[in-house]
Amino acid sequence: MLTDADIGFLERSVEAITPDDIEKEMRELPSTLAFANARFASAHNDYLLAKLVLEREEARLYLSTRSTFEAAGAKFTEKTLDSTVKMSDEYNDDRRLLIVAEVERERLKGFCITLAAKREMLVSIGMRINAELRMDPIAAAQARGARG
Repeated sequence: MLTDADIGFLERSVEAITPDDIEKEMRELPSTLAFANARFASAHNDYLLAKLVLEREEARLYLSTRSTFEAAGAKFTEKTLDSTVKMSDEYNDDRRLLIVAEVERERLKGFCITLAAKREMLVSIGMRINAELRMDPIAAAQARGARG
């Protein structure tokens, strides 16, 4: 799960780029994207594990509920069995955990998509700046001097 510091870092990473920050953004974006991707992979892992737990619990509940109905001699349909399982507290607790994991995964996926778009935008800006500098030798000399 993301900490407040992680969320703050990712939110700052997807803010608008100012002209003065282009070089800084180009240097920092790869590590920021790697950070977001690592967090997404972890969230995806949490989601898959929660899904596995839910599926196992659902199977266990089906078997135990079917046994309970049969032991009581009750007549039941698959729909009744399904409804009984899905109304159980155990099932719903695991379902809530799966939902929380899915929301977290989707949130991180959004950050990754936004950072990838930012990378594409930076590449485009860099290409435009290079083209402008090739056309203006004085500006190119000033830019080389500014970088030291």
